[in-house]
Amino acid sequence: MKVDFMIIGAQKCATTTLTQILKSHPSVSFCKEDEPHFFSKNSNWKEHLAEYNKLFETKNNVLYGEGSTSYTFYKNDDFKVWEHLHEYNPDLKFIYLVRNPIDRIISAYMHAFSRGYTSKDIETEVLQNQFYINVSKYFFQISPFIELFGRDKVLLIDFDDFNKNRAAQLEHVAAFLGIDKSLFKNFENVKANESIGGSKVHHKWDNYFRMIKSAGKLFPHPLRQLVFDVFFRSRQFDEKPILSEKAKQKIIQDLLPDIRNLELLMNRSYEHWMKI
Repeated sequence: MKVDFMIIGAQKCATTTLTQILKSHPSVSFCKEDEPHFFSKNSNWKEHLAEYNKLFETKNNVLYGEGSTSYTFYKNDDFKVWEHLHEYNPDLKFIYLVRNPIDRIISAYMHAFSRGYTSKDIETEVLQNQFYINVSKYFFQISPFIELFGRDKVLLIDFDDFNKNRAAQLEHVAAFLGIDKSLFKNFENVKANESIGGSKVHHKWDNYFRMIKSAGKLFPHPLRQLVFDVFFRSRQFDEKPILSEKAKQKIIQDLLPDIRNLELLMNRSYEHWMKI
């Protein structure tokens, strides 16, 4: 087997929600592991393909898919993952979602803070860590995939369009992948990785938490929840943190050339992204 399509970003742009919807489609066998990051963490990926294949349930007449936003974390991970993916399967298709960069950056910070990757306030973290800007350079991140695989192999989806008219966007997804759009069921209310009020595990407990989850059927839900609350729960937000106008202006200024190129690529205006 070979993977047929991938959701490659952008991070915090509803990629997990789209993943969950695709997992429920009978014509798709989606990776069992959320964000395996296989091709971005294995420079010698050919030697580990057997391990990768075990992450998928083998079925007849299905498309195999996975989602790893780290595949579009260039330059933070100075690793040209698109070249390895092309060597793996030159017919791969990619789905890439874009979002108002200020909103995406705030959501990404909330994720990093909740998971314990930073303890800095939002302004300090975002302005000192180039990662937030780099991941928000959507044109820069997706261009190598388009150049190598072809424009017809890359589906671009706007986050706002996906939220406002999910059915229409899933029609585009179905046509792109060649699957039956009518077999998407109960998709309107799917919403994953909410930033406000959601409980996340501190990253240092990831391995322990996986063991608890794997043994979860042996313990009643109240006991599992108690263990999570006492040992694993990390910081969470009751409301979104706020970036100052000055910080927002700095971010938009840094991203402006990329946004203009994205407008040309997607044949639409993103002037509303510039409004602070």
